[in-house]
Parts: sequence; C-alpha cells; structure tokens
Amino acid sequence: FCTAVANVCASTTPDRALGETWSAPAFGRVTYLGAQKWVVFIASGYNKFGSVYTGRTLYVVDAIAGTLLGRWDMEDVAYNVTTNPATIDNTVPGGPAVVDLDGNGYLDRVYIGDLEGRLWKLDVSQNATLGGDGYISTSVWPICKLFDAGDPDGNGATARVWAPISTRPAVAVISNAQANVYFGTGGDPKAPS
Repeated sequence: FCTAVANVCASTTPDRALGETWSAPAFGRVTYLGAQKWVVFIASGYNKFGSVYTGRTLYVVDAIAGTLLGRWDMEDVAYNVTTNPATIDNTVPGGPAVVDLDGNGYLDRVYIGDLEGRLWKLDVSQNATLGGDGYISTSVWPICKLFDAGDPDGNGATARVWAPISTRPAVAVISNAQANVYFGTGGDPKAPS
C-alpha cells in the first residue's frame, strides 16, 4: 500500500498476501477511532505466486492517505483426496460488496466470496478501534462465514463440491435494514475437472 507521496511509495514493501488484485475496490464511510473516515475495501486477488496465504485477504485502506488500516485472512480448506479434492489455492478474486443497512451514510457490512465457495460477512457497523498489532481489531470488526456452497450437507461430512465464487456479490436492502445478498458460483479456468 502506498501513500500519495511518491518517495514514500518507492520505499514501501508490498504486502506478501497481495495477489493479482484486478477486482474493483469498494468505497465507503465508516467510524474509525471515534471519527468519520473514508475507506477502500480491496480483495487481494488470485495467487499467481504459488506461495501460501497469497490472495485470500480482504484489506481496508484509508481512502485519503493510502495507509493500511486492517486486514482479514480467509482460511484455506486443506487438500484431501477424500474430503476436498480441489487443487486450486483458495483466493478472493471477486471484489467486495459494501452496504449501509440503516441509511445513515456509514457502511455496516462488507460481503466477499472465495474460490472455496464461501461467502464471508464483515461487520463494520461499530467504531473501529485498534488491536495489539496496530490495525483495526478483528473482534470489533469481526468476519464470519455466512454461507458455504462447497459444503452440500452443511456439516463437512461429505466431500466438498467445486463451487467457486469468483465475482462481487450484489447486495440490496429491501426492508427492515436486512441485507439480501445475491451471488453465483461457477467454473474457473484453473479449476480441476
């Protein structure tokens, strides 16, 4: 990540988890350390490097300063010939979708899918405070698995099916500040046949 000053950018080391991030970022306003802040959510993209953890991170960056404010890593489902025969690395190639549930002008949720077929929900409705690592506390802005299209019985007892989410979800608030999240699963050119 890089600030707007060129000489600082030149000396900034890229994050090791950043992959091919070609999805569109999502902008919005949140409450950060008791004040309003404009931020950008960025998916880390495909893992073209073949290294562990590359490409399965959701970042939030200060929209003005360009500094990293927080990150959430999606776990990988380990390869297993019986329970998870997929050989592709889990990544988040699709962009994040953001939503203001109550119409107050501040974001409340961020949704993103991964290549394991899981839809994730990040709750950003609270005032962001910092954790011990200097980034937004993941207990104040928690992420959870909302849906797992790769787990057909919902309990992990059968083999995972190939159901990657490779595009940005769509979100609509129709009534009662409830998010309706729409997404599809499908093929990927690197998916096992």
